[in-house]
Amino acid sequence: MDEIILIQLRGDGRDFWVNDREIRLSKQEAKLLGYLMKNACRVCSISEIAKNVMGHAEYNRYTDSMVRAAVVRLRKRIEPSSYCYIHNTHGHGYYLRANRVSYSGWIK
Repeated sequence: MDEIILIQLRGDGRDFWVNDREIRLSKQEAKLLGYLMKNACRVCSISEIAKNVMGHAEYNRYTDSMVRAAVVRLRKRIEPSSYCYIHNTHGHGYYLRANRVSYSGWIK
């Protein structure tokens, strides 16, 4: 049976709750998680994330590495060692798998 995953945004856009655990994220981590929440269960390409989260209009190997590193950092902050919330689709991008996402705050 899959674990129930509830991700909530509260307050100023950097305070998240993952299940019953409160996490304060950096601005970039919050923006990335917020973007994945808005697009939950849809694969977001690396170039799309680079443009919409990091503000890089042009996609190249440098932006590819930046996005991958940002996802690794975010995973370390929000995921318990036994479960993966942010999934990757090889050659396509990333998606957030959550049973429920909730916005009671602000996401830019």
